Amino acid sequence: MLVTEFIGQVKGATSFRVNKEIHPKFKLQWQEGYGVLTLRKDELVKVSHYIDRQEEHHRRGTLSDLLETFECEEDDWPEGNVEKAS
Repeated sequence: MLVTEFIGQVKGATSFRVNKEIHPKFKLQWQEGYGVLTLRKDELVKVSHYIDRQEEHHRRGTLSDLLETFECEEDDWPEGNVEKAS
């Protein structure tokens, strides 16, 4: 299975389940796109703790450049697949 297929299935299944079983005030919708990052086994605990505190990091502005930001040149993407930041 391709990573794109897997991510598509995960996004579809989670939004379906949340919207049908939890009935949130606002319908869960995923943003377009995704990022993939590989980690060494010894990094998993640190990254897991960061994710557990992600909302706090966003509030305080203490984001991890590695985990939260991605910069690319427009030429890195096939034409029409990237939006320029304003």
